[in-house]
Amino acid sequence: MQIEREIQVRICPYCGYNRNEISQPVCVDCGQILPITARIVTKVIKVEAESPEFSPGMQTDREIHEKVCTYCSAGNPPWSSFCAYCGQPLQKVCANCGADSPSWGSFCAHCGEPIPITPKRIVRVRVEYAGFWRRFVASIIDGIIMNILNAPLSFVFTSAYYYGLGSLFELVYTLGFWSWRSQTPGKMALGVKIVTEDGKPIAMGRAIIRYFCYFISAIPLGLGFLWIAWDSKKQGWHDKIAGTYVIRD
Repeated sequence: MQIEREIQVRICPYCGYNRNEISQPVCVDCGQILPITARIVTKVIKVEAESPEFSPGMQTDREIHEKVCTYCSAGNPPWSSFCAYCGQPLQKVCANCGADSPSWGSFCAHCGEPIPITPKRIVRVRVEYAGFWRRFVASIIDGIIMNILNAPLSFVFTSAYYYGLGSLFELVYTLGFWSWRSQTPGKMALGVKIVTEDGKPIAMGRAIIRYFCYFISAIPLGLGFLWIAWDSKKQGWHDKIAGTYVIRD
């Protein structure tokens, strides 16, 4: 969920750039020092709001794009041409020859090798647990996909063989996607994935345990699945036994 929030930014009097943060002494677009008299305006931006499903404790790794200054090591927004803190032109280091090149270039100015447009950095971020209804809709999507893929089998096999092969296909479909992407196509569509307690994807062994623990969640009138709705970490019984969590991706 997103909410609107007001922030103050400084407008560069030289180039008119209007996304400089108050704490930045240098315009990230033209590299000029922002004077004290630079006009300050209030902008409205949309940010992610914390919700009851938000966990302050659990964290996971996520890639972010930023330009790192080779002079002062400060991180800058990916659209910057100059460092917002020291004013130096942002450079990128060529992995082939080690030379510095302008951050806006796509190829090394010295050896001609391609260099990434925007470097990536791994950061630890807090996660948001996926609630009952989001996971329920994801399961419906997966059910529709499996029924469509299973449909041709009904014209070839009798009922007993059809249901047996259908169950085998469901097992392969689920475990395959869990161990490969930590999410089935239904979960991909709803933007959720399965992770371990340290925020890492699940391996095949844990995926198998989680799958067969579905039967434990289903036996008492589906109470193990309904448990997701009121559990503080949005875990079903199968999640608790397998040590997994379903989070917003």
